[in-house]
Amino acid sequence: MGKLAFKDFVETALINELSSLMTEGSKDIPANNIKYRYHIFILIAVGIETLGAALDKHSWQHKDAGSRKRFNKALSCYQSLKKYTGGDLYRKLRCGMAHVYVPKYGLGINMRSEGGVHNKINNQKLLLHIEDFFNDFIEACQELIDNIDGKKNTLPL
Repeated sequence: MGKLAFKDFVETALINELSSLMTEGSKDIPANNIKYRYHIFILIAVGIETLGAALDKHSWQHKDAGSRKRFNKALSCYQSLKKYTGGDLYRKLRCGMAHVYVPKYGLGINMRSEGGVHNKINNQKLLLHIEDFFNDFIEACQELIDNIDGKKNTLPL
């Protein structure tokens, strides 16, 4: 996939379509509720791996590229995602959500209105609020686009 086609994918699928899910049905549901928040966590977890693959020297189909490597590379390279290193989000979030549709032990996911402190240990679990996690993911997507466009030089493309 070329840089421009990939940039279009990031803008369309990762930014615009995920943003639509964040606001879908907001008129029909109670205040401070996000209808598809659970599904958005899954899509962001897989999307983080996609952002890491954009930094990978291997082709998209390379068998040794490694999803863990790509996921963790995204966490360590994108400015807005760096705060998530060290919490083993690959295992707890990405693998749990992608393989069995639930986060693994030690991770809690919710909305701000449900309480707790984002990206901190709450009740013996690392807690992620969808609003903050979503914003950080979108910011990382924009950082990639800005690097592709030459507006920034913060990523090893």
